Amino acid sequence: MSSREPGGPLQRLPLPALYLVVAALWTVLQLVFSDRPVTPVSVVVHLLGGLVFAAILTAGVRLRRRRLGGADASIEYLRAVRSGVVPPEADTERWPAELERTARTTVRQRWIIRFGALLPFGLGVWGMTEQDARLLGALLAVLAVAAVVVGEVSSRRQLARVATLRTTLAR
Repeated sequence: MSSREPGGPLQRLPLPALYLVVAALWTVLQLVFSDRPVTPVSVVVHLLGGLVFAAILTAGVRLRRRRLGGADASIEYLRAVRSGVVPPEADTERWPAELERTARTTVRQRWIIRFGALLPFGLGVWGMTEQDARLLGALLAVLAVAAVVVGEVSSRRQLARVATLRTTLAR
């Protein structure tokens, strides 16, 4: 299994274990990369933030698993969406509704990426007008344009794979 292929150990974890792993990772990363000194209060604050973040992420995973019929069915679905091929042993009864949801989400993400890149691009152009920040501004503008291009290409590919899966399931 390649590193980019879904179905790794985190996706197969039971939800309570996934919740704890995400909360712990969030808390540790926040404490390690925080620019403030570590105090008991900051540990509690970061732990509470980790618990909230883990609850939101775990709720999303739980909903997808429930809609598709379990963790293994969810992983099969993610593999199919990434490859564009329906596995022969997959239970695809619940897939059409999830494919519609995936297509809508992908279209929404395209717009979010487009509008989300406007601020960094604008800041980059503004930075290029300043004497001390020309290089940084140019880099920021180029990264914003690259993000839009990569987002467009990947979303078009995703929509094409979803369309392929739809026609395969319609047969």
